[in-house]
Amino acid sequence: MVATGAIAVARPRLFANSAGTVRCVAEAPRRYSPYSGHRASRKNTRPVSESVLHSAWQAARTVIDRNGSVYRVVYAGIPGGSAGPDFRDVVIERPDGRVVRGDVEIHVRRSGWFEHGHNHDPAYNGVVFHVALDDGPRRADYSVPSASGISIPLLLLKAPLTGTSAVPAEGSLDLRQMSLEEAGDRRFFARSSGLALDLRSISPDELIWREVLECLGYAANRRPFRALAERMPWRVIAGLGPEAPPDYLERALLWAAGFAERPPGLGRALPALTGTKPEWASRFGRPDNRPERRIAGAAALAQRWLRAGGPDAALSELIGNAEDARDVSESLTVPAAPHRTAMHRGGSSRALIGSGRAAEISVNAVLPAVYAIAGRDGRWHVHERSLALFRSHPKMPENAVTREVRRLLKAQGLAEKISTAREQQGLIYLYRTMTRPATV
Repeated sequence: MVATGAIAVARPRLFANSAGTVRCVAEAPRRYSPYSGHRASRKNTRPVSESVLHSAWQAARTVIDRNGSVYRVVYAGIPGGSAGPDFRDVVIERPDGRVVRGDVEIHVRRSGWFEHGHNHDPAYNGVVFHVALDDGPRRADYSVPSASGISIPLLLLKAPLTGTSAVPAEGSLDLRQMSLEEAGDRRFFARSSGLALDLRSISPDELIWREVLECLGYAANRRPFRALAERMPWRVIAGLGPEAPPDYLERALLWAAGFAERPPGLGRALPALTGTKPEWASRFGRPDNRPERRIAGAAALAQRWLRAGGPDAALSELIGNAEDARDVSESLTVPAAPHRTAMHRGGSSRALIGSGRAAEISVNAVLPAVYAIAGRDGRWHVHERSLALFRSHPKMPENAVTREVRRLLKAQGLAEKISTAREQQGLIYLYRTMTRPATV
């Protein structure tokens, strides 16, 4: 028997048709009494979670705007993780046929964009579409503003999918335009060519120092580490000299990064800082990846290079004489030291720069940088050895991009065994060409 005052509630049922277009229909109203108890009310009014919407987005083939225009999801993107937009490198075809590439942020309601403060967060400036299940009250403008002032249009995801495997739309993506070895070489040469252009305005030592620091930053802290290289350039470090106390360089870098006070001593060898203090994303990821520990690792590398005459001299000699690519990576590892373990919050006995991160620095920064420098200076033996060591470098730890491209290749029946860093760089090159607009 239904209590007096009971209300009728239409429950939406969520499903996708064979084309992958997400729809929402209403089931017959069910009646619930306002006096039927807290448990029954809570059970039937549970809100949709954003994690369910993420699965819906990955499985959707089309979405619509407020006017009903259909947008085709060419590639649903790669999950963004704990920081930044929900999906990165998304590829969407507009109704007029133009392809848009960028990030996507998903909320249950349009108001979630403002509730989460994305309109003030520069990390969301790359968002090209805001996707929501509910567009809220009727209004003239359904777009949302980014921190840079750009208006981001709203697309409607009409319902989440339940009980359906999330397989991103990748049917129109051609991932095997070339071999992975050729793709890896193209990425290496593109990196080296860009660095060769930078050599017109900065010294080889500054170039290597900047690239190594940026590689220590991971995705969240690449820009802050690049800013640190500008605040504490190699010429300042070289001015301190190899005779400085072992921990002085580390303290100077922590000061430049905003984590410590200016270290005393050494007279005027430490000049005033320029630029603003980097904004660090230190609340995400493992404690071993905290910027303070990575800065300590960078200080240890700098101390080695000071004793060898600078990064270019040290690494060029090493590469010219190396018989194995592992020799370069091993030279970039930094074990934990007692004074560093005690100095930093969350001190750890683990290496400040482990073998996996050292391999990333070698492949992505050191080898392409030395290749560019040696080519400019006519040191052809070092130039050729840089490329040879890159091509023979063993496989590195996987990251989100390499795992995603292997999944896409497998879905197209093109799965291959990856055994070298060169092939992994090829996976990244294919991903970038797939998700980034072509340049003229």
